Amino acid sequence: MLIPFVNRNTDIMYFIDDYTMMCWIYLLKDKSQAFKTFKKIHVWIQNEAQSHVDTIPIDNGGEYTSNEQNIFH
Repeated sequence: MLIPFVNRNTDIMYFIDDYTMMCWIYLLKDKSQAFKTFKKIHVWIQNEAQSHVDTIPIDNGGEYTSNEQNIFH
């Protein structure tokens, strides 16, 4: 059973910087917003934090996979 969070969001996506241990949490209305959210934080990391994404560990569950994401690699 899905339990809605703020504004009917049902999914959580989080990013953790292994070096600084900073964490960013995003509430998603559905899983199709996952790659769009990743692209936002990727741009922020490059521009504002002046850093880069080295690796993206995933669990290979496939629930957040999209064709657009496959092209991004």
